[in-house]
Amino acid sequence: MIANNFEYKDKRDIVEITYEGHRRGFACVEDKGMRLSLRDVLIVKHGNGLDWASISMMGSLVHAKRKAKRLSGEELPTVLRVANEGDIKRIEQTKASERQAYSVCKTRIEAFELPMELVDAEWQFDHKKLTFYFTADGRVDFRELVRDLAAIFNTRIELRQIAVRDAAKRLGDVGICGLELCCTTHLGRYEHITLDHVKIQQIPANPSKLSGQCGRLKCCLLYEIDTYVEGLKRFPPITTEVKTPSGIGTVQKIDLFKDIIWIYYPDLSSWESLTLGQYKDVLEGKIPTSVRVDEEIPAYFPSELQQEEGRKRQKEKADSNGGEGKAKREGAQKRKPKRGKK
Repeated sequence: MIANNFEYKDKRDIVEITYEGHRRGFACVEDKGMRLSLRDVLIVKHGNGLDWASISMMGSLVHAKRKAKRLSGEELPTVLRVANEGDIKRIEQTKASERQAYSVCKTRIEAFELPMELVDAEWQFDHKKLTFYFTADGRVDFRELVRDLAAIFNTRIELRQIAVRDAAKRLGDVGICGLELCCTTHLGRYEHITLDHVKIQQIPANPSKLSGQCGRLKCCLLYEIDTYVEGLKRFPPITTEVKTPSGIGTVQKIDLFKDIIWIYYPDLSSWESLTLGQYKDVLEGKIPTSVRVDEEIPAYFPSELQQEEGRKRQKEKADSNGGEGKAKREGAQKRKPKRGKK
């Protein structure tokens, strides 16, 4: 949402850039003659030296995003140039060096027996700094590790502890939907997600499908929550007791998009589905014009039990039919007249 009360006066030519590990930031383009396009790889200069990044947003959208974040006039990295062939080659070499640095750091962590999980290693473009990202349950004293790594790589070492969601964002992956993780593409911040959001949307509590790559509840569980909260205001709460022509039952399931309410009758061990209009007629003392009875609702009866019950019923029916058929055949044989001798 745009911060209307914030006075935005930044007139600089600014682009949004994405560093390695999906870190986003802004950079100022001071060379007015520089021709830039989305996804161009840039060499940028900041307070700590040189780094590389790619353009992820340009134009008026950048200023709208900065206004929403209430950013204006702060010091920004400067775009030096679009990466040339030599820069691209060095970036590839740097990535290979990062893999080696990761292996070395992981070995040293095990040697020091530190309770931390190494996530990634990142060299600065000019190799003036090497950053290691890790996750841990609490604070970790890694001062000896830093001194050891500084002696090995002969550069400035930084160890940065990140949360598990940031670790998933940094590594990147493809979700169960087949798309890139939301945190690596467009999410700017993480919202608090609980099982209440799952219950409101009547999603089966399957941990493997509700959890993202980070092991936390998926961020996309919040995308439609407002629609459900607003739409469910028209329906009775789950477990509401209601008296219908079929008996006394309780509301057990709601289809928000089809306006259908499922009612379970404990005394009858049966289900009944009513439209929202029929349910209102019941509350007003009217009898619904049409009622559909559903004896089996897959969401509430495990398929294994259904199949077992079905097999039992078929067996009982077959045994019953078999016994009756056998009795009829035996009776027919008794009534059949015997042929006399000629």
